[in-house]
Amino acid sequence: MNTIKTFFTSLIVCTIAFVGFLEPTYAVLNTGIGGDGIAGQAAAGAGYSQTDEFTLSMIIGLVVQFVFGFFGVLFTLLTVYAGFNWMTAQGDSGKVETAQNTIQQAIIGMIICFSGYGISNFVLNAFFG
Repeated sequence: MNTIKTFFTSLIVCTIAFVGFLEPTYAVLNTGIGGDGIAGQAAAGAGYSQTDEFTLSMIIGLVVQFVFGFFGVLFTLLTVYAGFNWMTAQGDSGKVETAQNTIQQAIIGMIICFSGYGISNFVLNAFFG
C-alpha cells in the first residue's frame, strides 16, 4: 500500500511542477506578448497594435488560468485516486464509502471554484462592465 501512496504522491508532485512551470509560459507565448503567438498574429491582422507590456488584466488572467488549471489537474488526480481505491477495495464497504466520499468532495470543490469565478465575474461586470 505504501508503494501506491508513493506513486500517487510522485504523480501529484510532477503534475504540479508541470502545470506550474510550463502552463504560464505556454499561455504567455500563445497570447503574442513579446512574440508571435496565435492571438498576437490575429490581433495584428485585425489592426490592433501588439504590446510588449503586461497590463493588470493580463496578469490577473494568467493567474486565474493557472489556478483553474491547477484545480482541474487536482480534480482529475483525486478522481483517479478515488476510482483506483474503489476498484481495489475488494468488497470492503469502508474503502468503497471512502472512495465515494472522495469523489463527491472533489465534485463539490469544483462546483465551489466555478461558482466563485461566476460570482466574481458577475460582480466585476456589474461594477465595471
